[in-house]
Amino acid sequence: MIIDGKLIALEIKKSLLKEVPKLQNKHITPQLAIVFCDTDDSIRTYIRQKQKFGADLGIKVKLIKFGKSASGQSIINRLNKLNKDPEIHGIIIQRPFPLSIPETVLKTLVNPQKDVDGFHPKSSCEAPIALSVIKILQQVHQQLGKENESPGGKPRAINCHSERNEVESRNLPANESKRSLHALTLGRDDALMQQAARNYWLRPVSLRKIKFDDWLSEKKILVIGRGESGGAPVAEYFHKYGISFLQAHSQTKNIDGLISESDIIISCVGKPNIVRHDIVKSTTILIGIGLYRKNGKLQTDYNQEKIANRVAFYTPAPGGVGPVNVAYLFNNLIRVVKLSVSS
Repeated sequence: MIIDGKLIALEIKKSLLKEVPKLQNKHITPQLAIVFCDTDDSIRTYIRQKQKFGADLGIKVKLIKFGKSASGQSIINRLNKLNKDPEIHGIIIQRPFPLSIPETVLKTLVNPQKDVDGFHPKSSCEAPIALSVIKILQQVHQQLGKENESPGGKPRAINCHSERNEVESRNLPANESKRSLHALTLGRDDALMQQAARNYWLRPVSLRKIKFDDWLSEKKILVIGRGESGGAPVAEYFHKYGISFLQAHSQTKNIDGLISESDIIISCVGKPNIVRHDIVKSTTILIGIGLYRKNGKLQTDYNQEKIANRVAFYTPAPGGVGPVNVAYLFNNLIRVVKLSVSS
């Protein structure tokens, strides 16, 4: 079954459309700055997606383009100005960013209070790509619940996108913090997290009976790749919240064996046939983050035609993880604006 990322992104967009007018009523128009190096069509495609999503929400998107000959210092100087600009609420450095600044330095150049990509070690936001993976898995869990309805006709899976669920698990009771993954998403606002923890325990037992985190904890999860915009943030997120997984890369031995044993595969490489149709299980959930172009068309790490009838669920390219990632980027932007207003 195809996992339609466009529909998931639309769900997130609908919730954000309710938030932007509230900010505009306070004379605040959220603004996102995108810093990029214009080197290929893929970067321009990613930026156009963000521009369109922002326009649909009534959010300003400012583009700051650097040429291939730009110096590292000129980029740093411009980022410093953006960090100090009160009209800029969020900043991202569009990856890939081929200019001569090491990634370890690049991720620290954005003010952590404006880092809506979640790369800065002190960022107030989770990485949108990691949030996208969790959201997609929540949707799969929900779909499986609908297919296995209770005798009363109600889906067994709970709604995983309510406000009380969009918090971190670290403030839940110690014996539940690792397992309460349906309380993970937007960020690190302590008051919101504490309220969500209280809401969790106030819910009727029937609503907590079948939990996403219990389902996820039973799965063998494999993350393939360790790139800064894919495998690394997903792995960091999983580590942070105690989600058990294995991570493979180009030096991993017997990667096909790991693939054949995995229930959930998150492939973040960007090369053809990383995951082959003849070695996956029929129950596998396959999420393709890695992207590349072939004959002008966007592709992911597996042959979609061959994989379609071999696995239980998979994300397509285009229209899979990408739209959800963009939606969570703007979700983070709205969040940091609201935090700045409240402070």
